Amino acid sequence: MQLMNRVSTSRETYYVAFEDSLIFVDGKKIEEMVNVAKEARKLKFTKSDLVNPSVKRWEHVELCKQILRYNKNPVWEVVVYAVD
Repeated sequence: MQLMNRVSTSRETYYVAFEDSLIFVDGKKIEEMVNVAKEARKLKFTKSDLVNPSVKRWEHVELCKQILRYNKNPVWEVVVYAVD
């Protein structure tokens, strides 16, 4: 919790406070996640679909595979709710 009171000087890696925990963020990885989330939202995926993925949208197989992979990363939920 001591890190919550610190300021990051790096633009590539930093911590984000989310739901009483700290999440390590890699800037390059988050950019990839944002692009996937935006693409999914354009295809009318709901934010709930992105945070709790299921097999009902498998007509977009490659996109769903990326979503399932990112879903294991706690940063994904932050990205999903930040992207419109």
